[in-house]
Amino acid sequence: MKNTFSVKNTGKRIITAALVFALIAMLLPAVSSAATSRKCYTISSGNTPVYRNSGLTARYGTIYGSDELRVLDVTRTYSKVTYPISGGRTKTGYVRTSAILWGTGGNTYTSSAQITTYKRPGGASYGYVSRGDKVMVLGSKNGYTQIKYPIKNGYKYGFVTTTNANRYIIKSGNSGSVSNTRLSYGLYKNSSARISCGFDGYTTTSGRHEGIDFVCYNGAPVYSLTSGKVVRVAYGRNGSQGLSTIAIYDSSANKTVIYLHTNPVSLRAGQSIAKGQKIATQGWRGISSSSGSHTHVEVRSGRQGYAAKSVGDPVLNNANPASYWNAKGYRVQ
Repeated sequence: MKNTFSVKNTGKRIITAALVFALIAMLLPAVSSAATSRKCYTISSGNTPVYRNSGLTARYGTIYGSDELRVLDVTRTYSKVTYPISGGRTKTGYVRTSAILWGTGGNTYTSSAQITTYKRPGGASYGYVSRGDKVMVLGSKNGYTQIKYPIKNGYKYGFVTTTNANRYIIKSGNSGSVSNTRLSYGLYKNSSARISCGFDGYTTTSGRHEGIDFVCYNGAPVYSLTSGKVVRVAYGRNGSQGLSTIAIYDSSANKTVIYLHTNPVSLRAGQSIAKGQKIATQGWRGISSSSGSHTHVEVRSGRQGYAAKSVGDPVLNNANPASYWNAKGYRVQ
């Protein structure tokens, strides 16, 4: 009887312990494997400072150009990463998001071919995108496009040549998960962006509004909503007499998308632009005061270099662009 009682108690203790561990497991926060499976290198091959706090004020160490990172969290200003240190160990810290990414989000497309990827612009190869992969385009500059693409058990942030990105990834009608993208988000890649005046939406100004006005904040990055070629760029200056213009021709639809009032980055006529590429910052060039800072986006038929007149003009020269933006995968919001 004594031995039987002991066995029963042992069994009860095992069951009780199992229940306690199960309860603890339920209470602990779940760890996302996806969050630890985004790999990348820093954009620069030089040393990158890492910080112990998200405010990026307490220096913590150095990430070398040869270090492969795992990205745990991304915001517009900072990213939480793990990186290798001596002894085969890893360390967790914070870096400026701009040190690893050209954008924190973007449009997703289906690749139509296998494409070589690179660790950084002009760097060593990093693998490849397979045909049929869903690829997110984060931004383009200087002949390279940064992408997020799937690998076994996760993703990589890498680079492809912009030529290959345009040819095999960014294609009209080839979009994946962008049908629910707000047009304002596509323009700024910022969830706080919004439409301030819709197409033909003047209520207190005379004339017919030929485009759509968007606001985020003065100086906010502005990204191209389409792929195409720069027809004309006028840099302008702050103030009512300094209108700036960026005109990008979309040959696939025979439309020109025109951006007004921005501070253009270095652009030139004839330059190829990728969808999602930074082209300007929000500004007030052609506006009397910085308080009126916004981006005017206008869609015109054919190849155009200038926006249609809006203020004081009673004739509406442009068609409502909603169907064009819907075909590009955007909701006009």
